[in-house]
Amino acid sequence: MEIVCLLCQKSIIEINLYRLLTHRNQESICEGCVDQFKRINDYKFVCQMCQKPLGKNIDKCEDCQKWQNIYPNDCLKNYALYSYNKEFKTLIKRYKRYHDASVCEVFVALIKKAAIYQGYDYYVSLPSSDQHFKERQFDHIALIFSKIYTLTPLLNHIQGNDYKSQGEKNRQARLKSQQMFVCDYFEFSETTKILLLDDIYTTGRTLYHAKDAIRKKGFKGRIDSLSIAR
Repeated sequence: MEIVCLLCQKSIIEINLYRLLTHRNQESICEGCVDQFKRINDYKFVCQMCQKPLGKNIDKCEDCQKWQNIYPNDCLKNYALYSYNKEFKTLIKRYKRYHDASVCEVFVALIKKAAIYQGYDYYVSLPSSDQHFKERQFDHIALIFSKIYTLTPLLNHIQGNDYKSQGEKNRQARLKSQQMFVCDYFEFSETTKILLLDDIYTTGRTLYHAKDAIRKKGFKGRIDSLSIAR
């Protein structure tokens, strides 16, 4: 059976039984294309909190040092899978700006090749604004992660608030953005664990807004986050 690379469209010739079973006869990504995306695990030094690649003898990036000052006992632990390099920028642009929903399968394949984080009670994707959903006709984050996790829609995007996407803002504007999420009621206990899901971690502002919205409901349990890129 022929499997075709989702990016370069070339045939993947060497296929073993395990690959056929785990991919359920679906298309995959060839190793040549995968190698264009640098995994966070390939870096020797990364931020302990958000996994941003860093220089030697630095354990926290500047952003996380600021978040630690604001949330001394409640900082997010973010798991990142890939660095935000040129190839990733090109792919995300095709997906979000040009509304190519087929790129979703590329991200799903990249996530599966990197790591799947299990053991959480709620997997919560950050929702798109109504305006962006209307433009794209899909929720770009939920579309990806719904193929990997069973999602719980705890968060809603506040209508009319902060329509301009984070990618269109400079660094200072991102950090100053207003709360954009509201959390629906949900049942939880002291041992409940939540994993927030996002495409790109830039400053962390959007994920901290999501965490704050959930905390506002009285939730005191563990909240971590996962981003495809950092």
